[in-house]
Amino acid sequence: MSTTQIPAAAPPGSSGKRKRGIKFWSLLSVSVTGGLLVSLVGIGLAVSPPPTAHGPHLPVYIAAAAAAAAKARAAAAAKAAAAQAYAHRVLMTMSGQGIQNSPPFLVAASPVTATYTYDCSGFGFSGNFIADMVSGDLASLGSDYQPIANALGMGGTVTTTLYPVNTGSSYHVSVNSECSWTVTVNADG
Repeated sequence: MSTTQIPAAAPPGSSGKRKRGIKFWSLLSVSVTGGLLVSLVGIGLAVSPPPTAHGPHLPVYIAAAAAAAAKARAAAAAKAAAAQAYAHRVLMTMSGQGIQNSPPFLVAASPVTATYTYDCSGFGFSGNFIADMVSGDLASLGSDYQPIANALGMGGTVTTTLYPVNTGSSYHVSVNSECSWTVTVNADG
């Protein structure tokens, strides 16, 4: 009798050929991916210029940026100098008795301070002192009305801060008092 040998069965869930196939395809996949990556890096290095060779325009860009920065610093310094020159500057001063309006004066920035003194002792009793800083015609929407004082008494000196909204415009001071008075408007720094 002849006997035939039956090959041993592989454990359930695995096959000898399958293991060998997975290893082969995994190794092939890693090799191809690695080769592709090396090729792409090589191409990238071959195409890109060396780090120091940015062409003749780089110094021009740096010089232009430096010039723009210097110009901006100079403009900021000029603006600060103009603001400092404007600060604490007398914009208007006037003295008198009765009703008067000042000549127009430019208010370049806000706020400003107004100092007034009134004296009713020569009048003999208490008096009114009313003063306002005005821009434009009060009947129009673009006007600005800044009250300085509405006092009743024998006299006094007061400094008040005003916040004009029409900066860069002309204002005038309007005073109404039977007493002697002085009003000064200063740019506030």
